[in-house]
Order: sequence, then C-alpha cells, then structure tokens
Amino acid sequence: MTLFKYLHLSHRYSLALKAAALFIFVGLASPAASAKEPLVFGISFSIPPWVMRENDSGLKLDLIRAALEHTGYTFVPKYVSHARSHEMFSTGAVGAVLSGQKAVLENGFLSEPVVSFQNYAISLKKKGFPADISVDFLKDKSVIAFQKASRLLGPRFTAAVEKNARYEEFSRQSLQLNRLFIREIDFIVMDRSVFGFYWRQAAEVERVGDKRFLQPVVFHQMFKPTEYSFLFADSDARDAFNLGLSRIKEDGTYSALVERYMDLFNLYQPAIDTL
Repeated sequence: MTLFKYLHLSHRYSLALKAAALFIFVGLASPAASAKEPLVFGISFSIPPWVMRENDSGLKLDLIRAALEHTGYTFVPKYVSHARSHEMFSTGAVGAVLSGQKAVLENGFLSEPVVSFQNYAISLKKKGFPADISVDFLKDKSVIAFQKASRLLGPRFTAAVEKNARYEEFSRQSLQLNRLFIREIDFIVMDRSVFGFYWRQAAEVERVGDKRFLQPVVFHQMFKPTEYSFLFADSDARDAFNLGLSRIKEDGTYSALVERYMDLFNLYQPAIDTL
C-alpha cells in the first residue's frame, strides 16, 4: 500500500487503527504481558515424584509452570546437583533454586512454602532397631542422607551427625537404596515417596529377581514435616511466583496437580516379608 493511499483511508478505519495501537501499547506496558527474561531454575537431579528429569516432569516442575503461567516469566530448568545449584545461584548463573530454606539461605528472596516433605530414617527390619527412636540414636550408626540434610533437618540432627565419621550425604538419592539393601548400612534418610519410587524402579526394572531389594524396611518417624520454599535472586520474580502460587491454590489447580501424582507417593509395597 502506497503512502498516498494510506493517507486517504476512511476516517472510520483510521480510528480503528488508533484504537488497536492504543490496545497494543497498553498491553505491552502491563507487567503480565511484558516479555521477561527466561527464569532459569537450578534443579537437583531426579527426585521422583517431585522432579523427573527424564521427561521434564514431576510435581514441583508442574507447580512452577502453573504458577508462572500468567506472569510472563518463562520457566527454564537447569539440572545439576543440589550443591551445584546453590553455587550457580550465588554467582548469578541461575535465577532460582527449588530447595530454599532459611537454614541454607545466604542471599536472595524466599517464596511462600510450596511443598512439604516427610523425611524418615529408614532401616532394614532385620537389623532389629526399635521403631520409636530419636535422632540421637543415629550418632554412632552408619547413615547416608540427601545433600545438605545436616543443615535442613534441624539442630538436633546436625548435632547427632556432625561428629559421626560414618555419616555421608549423596546427591543421587537412588544410590542410598543400594547402600541400604546391598551393603546393609544402618540407616538412610529420605522422603518416603522418594524412597518408594526408587525402590519400585529397582525391584521391577533395574534389579528384577534380586531378593535383597525385597527385604522389609522400617520407617522411623523422627523428623517433623519439612516445608520447602523456592529461592529467587530477584524480588519481582519471587513476588510474581507467589501471586501465581496463591492463584493456583485458590482455583484448584494445585490440588489437581497433587492428585495427578498421588499414585506415586506410596510405591513401597514389598511382595514378601522374609527372604
């Protein structure tokens, strides 16, 4: 279309163009519609059903996507170890990390609590340890926990393991089960749903027929539920996430996502009681 023809458009069409231009301008000026930088999350290796790297899914990841859906932020996962994710956060290589707690907070902005874990000390039943024990019982036992557990599970746990030469922390939680069932260490410390997922994977896929993985275990409940927030480098991103989190809790999306993964929260069901 030539400039001459454009200048001779009907007055009505000209008004329509102005109205459309105003609509676009207002839309671009609004925070929700503005293009934002991709929000890169440092995410630990797979911790099913919370994080499943293999298909880029899991309850935590789906909650992030849902909460950020109308904020203009783009969720980008970066899979690294738990410790590495915090190192990258401190250098600005990622804009958020999933496991934020005051106990490990050095800088940044914590979100509202997103999920709650119920950690247990887990032992082989044949070890004969009392079911009702306290964290002090672990101070001279062989124990493998998840990364940063000594800082996340409270001061009594910290005191119990800080001088224990047989205490270790693994970033890959699937390896904890190998140590429990194969090397028969005294305890592993992890969330029950995470244990169940890796147990089922070992018993039915990776180690089919290996009766060691069918040994019954005891879940020693010595920890309070642990609430996890997410840690953001930018307060605006944190605030946008909080608003989105509140929205999905109010409209039922949060509950629906939890329900979607409910079948993965209790996968430990040993087929036999004794070997």
